[in-house]
Amino acid sequence: FVAIQRRLGSTDALNEYVRHVGSAVFAVPPGARPGGYVGEALLGWGAHYLIGVAFAALLCWYAEPAWFSRPTPGPALLVGVATVLAPWLLLQPEMGAGVFARHAPKPWQARFHSLLTHALLGVGLYLTTMLLARF
Repeated sequence: FVAIQRRLGSTDALNEYVRHVGSAVFAVPPGARPGGYVGEALLGWGAHYLIGVAFAALLCWYAEPAWFSRPTPGPALLVGVATVLAPWLLLQPEMGAGVFARHAPKPWQARFHSLLTHALLGVGLYLTTMLLARF
């Protein structure tokens, strides 16, 4: 059978004009890391942003109602800096870095990074409230 097909194909004048061309584009999401699971990063970032919304709700609870029409940096920065206790006392110990990142390779650098990012959260809360107070 194969020999017959090859002989027919070698003398087929139509083969010059007819050709099968296949192509496709595939999108393959990254797989799970060893010991991980599919969607781990999505879940982590989603939880991170939801926790940020909860921290922003702390400002709504802490600040006086008049503050929202004339915001000052103090309350927003206080809430932002106070939220640094969450990674220091909960997240870092769960990840093996210990309380206040004392077991991290560079504990003071980890502490400073956490403090800085949470202070920036406070700045972001203040700037957002200033923007919303204009409306």
